[in-house]
Amino acid sequence: MERLDINSAPERANIEASIHFARYSVATPFVKNKRVLDIACGEGYGSYLLKQAGAEEVVGVDVFVDAVNRATRSFGGPGIEFTAADATTIEDRFPSEYFDVIVSCETIEHIEDPAAYLQSLKRVAKKDAIIIISCPNDYWYFPEEHQRNPYHLRKYRFEEFQQLASSVLGDNVNWSIGTAVFGFGSTSLDIERDYETVPDSWMKFNSVQGAYLVNGGEKPEFNTENCSYYFGIWNAPEITNGAAVFPISMDAYARMVQAMDGTLLVDERLKVTTLQMGTDTLKADLRKTRLNYQATLTENELVKERLHALQAEVARVSAERDQMRVGYYRYLRLGGLVPRPARALIKKVFRIVRRSPN
Repeated sequence: MERLDINSAPERANIEASIHFARYSVATPFVKNKRVLDIACGEGYGSYLLKQAGAEEVVGVDVFVDAVNRATRSFGGPGIEFTAADATTIEDRFPSEYFDVIVSCETIEHIEDPAAYLQSLKRVAKKDAIIIISCPNDYWYFPEEHQRNPYHLRKYRFEEFQQLASSVLGDNVNWSIGTAVFGFGSTSLDIERDYETVPDSWMKFNSVQGAYLVNGGEKPEFNTENCSYYFGIWNAPEITNGAAVFPISMDAYARMVQAMDGTLLVDERLKVTTLQMGTDTLKADLRKTRLNYQATLTENELVKERLHALQAEVARVSAERDQMRVGYYRYLRLGGLVPRPARALIKKVFRIVRRSPN
């Protein structure tokens, strides 16, 4: 989903909410008591999260006036404001070295001149400002060169994004990737009471402390080619990861693990076996039907050939009958012209001739 509509819950709302919250979770550890710029803020829920995380001041900027107006209505207030501006000329709107933290989630792929955009961010950032930029891995979603997100001006591979951003913002950067996560956690049973509602939206959240990213010694299967997005964090004192997750039942978890491992429970194996037997029976019936169909086609061809032969025979006999009918009618007509005594004499002579020896 290109932009999250906070007023209308999408299909698979939990997944969509986690996708968007996860980007901002990377930035929240750095914003306490800071002046923060949120570029391409959309409808402002991310700016709201940054303010809730303790930012002293948050400025959300978006090129679309309608989005800015909606963000102002939903989230505007003391310490949080929204303004319409082009990301490539942001230095025209704010003084140099003004912001402590700059957050730019999925913006660079929309920019015609990305180098100018990065330079503009650099000018309004303080010298040691933390700059957080994410970029989608469109090559995972649109693997063919001719395929692309219709809203994006270009696709970036990780190395391309890394080289471009570093050439402007420098090498004091930590790189990470965004991908799906899997694991366990605890959650309140009363979501309505214990989860905070994002104003004017269908989204609720609970800020979690003490979370861990773990590895049990297994070789990671994720990399820069099969991830969802890339992250660069400049001038951060330490590597910071973030996540946005939603609880599910153990029944759903079991189905996911089985899908991941390719394993099935006993009942499901029995179902598969039954389906396989049914499939084999259907295949045998299909083969029999195909043979019967082929035999029917052959029989039809033979019937067609016999029909054509009969039609030809009927035509021949009809022609011969018509020819004989002409001679017969001529005989009857001529016979009417010869006197009866003469006809009797002719017949008598004919019999005598037939009986006489040669």
